[in-house]
Amino acid sequence: MKKEIYPKTMSNDYDIVLKAYPEHYKLRKEVAEIIRTHINDNTDTLILEIGCGTGETTKYILTETTKTKIIAVDKEKVMIDVLKTNLSEYIDNERLLQIIEDIFNYIKKIGSLSIDCVTSSWTIHNFTRSQRTLLLHEIYRILKPNGIFVNMDKYVADDKNEEQKSLEKAIENMRKMADKKISDTAIQHEKDDRHPNIIMKEQEALSEMGKIGFKDITSYTRIGREIVVSGIK
Repeated sequence: MKKEIYPKTMSNDYDIVLKAYPEHYKLRKEVAEIIRTHINDNTDTLILEIGCGTGETTKYILTETTKTKIIAVDKEKVMIDVLKTNLSEYIDNERLLQIIEDIFNYIKKIGSLSIDCVTSSWTIHNFTRSQRTLLLHEIYRILKPNGIFVNMDKYVADDKNEEQKSLEKAIENMRKMADKKISDTAIQHEKDDRHPNIIMKEQEALSEMGKIGFKDITSYTRIGREIVVSGIK
């Protein structure tokens, strides 16, 4: 895993970073729609969100569904503090539980076959290949039969020309940030994502999901480097 998933420069001004990725809102909403379509919203549904950040995807899921409860996990207190402010009504009505902890520690505490859905946005690509394999096995373990895993993330396109163009576009957007320090940090973050031990390639990642046991593995909308994927236990 990277020394810091989001350096303090990015964590403290995360809203500025998000503005460089205007497409992410569409994909986060798509995550919520996929979950809503798969679950039975007439019964209680327990969701684990890995790397919830400030609650951007959390908000969409909670508003798209009525009987879901989300365990939102992030190791960054600054992110959780923003989430608690933005989504306080869902905390008050006990639909949202926020956990400040490393996911690799927390997920081991969760019982097998106990979670209806696991979701994540912009988090899992930060882990090393071996860490992602470990995490996927844990996700599969805790999911109930017919449970769903939905991930919006940087799955590198197998077409090298397409990937290079999307990277250049992302860097172009980051250079438009008003704060140069944040811009430089975000660009370095993008370059770190391409490290041989970190890079998450689309077909390779989907193939690994299949080997672990996931069925009906589906790729949805791709916008630049980001794509939504899902798999059923």
